[in-house]
Amino acid sequence: MRSSVIFISLVLFLGGCASHSPTTIEPFMFKPGVIRHESADFVVGVELYDDPKAIEQIFQRDLAASGYTATRLRIANQSKERFILTRANVSLIDGAGNRYAAVASTDVADALDRDFVPYAVLGFGSWSAKSVEDANAAMREDWADKELPDPVLFGGRGAQSGFVFFAPAAGKIEPDSVLELVFDDFPGEGKRTLSIRLSER
Repeated sequence: MRSSVIFISLVLFLGGCASHSPTTIEPFMFKPGVIRHESADFVVGVELYDDPKAIEQIFQRDLAASGYTATRLRIANQSKERFILTRANVSLIDGAGNRYAAVASTDVADALDRDFVPYAVLGFGSWSAKSVEDANAAMREDWADKELPDPVLFGGRGAQSGFVFFAPAAGKIEPDSVLELVFDDFPGEGKRTLSIRLSER
């Protein structure tokens, strides 16, 4: 009897895990705790997700357990000029000067994919493997929708928002870190760099 209960519990547990329902998030707001940075024609809002539970609520996975963190940005270009921002030009610099490039959501998903092995060991067969595959695909699509596009074009007086992911050595963003954004003029060869100290909250 006890073994049957354990088996059923495992089925329910794994069945629950092998799914991903996209979550909705509120529009970005400049609320207490959100960093507001103004430089020339740019206004940038940075919302740090210090609490792993807050990240897990949005992404339904424990990113922190795998060494990742998510930061939400809102970037507004208030000029008539156009700029391009690529993921390669988004960096996190910690207090010791170590630089961490933004990580694509697909790379984060690769590290947090649900595993097929527990299902195979329990003999659930191909239907459960398909369930895991579908859950992983849904997770990737959901995270890509929440991510800041790459590249992202800021038209005249335009704004964009989305998440960027990092994998800092400390496993979290330390208070003395700096977020660096390097914008390319479009068209043209000029650049504009914004350095945002993340302790200004």
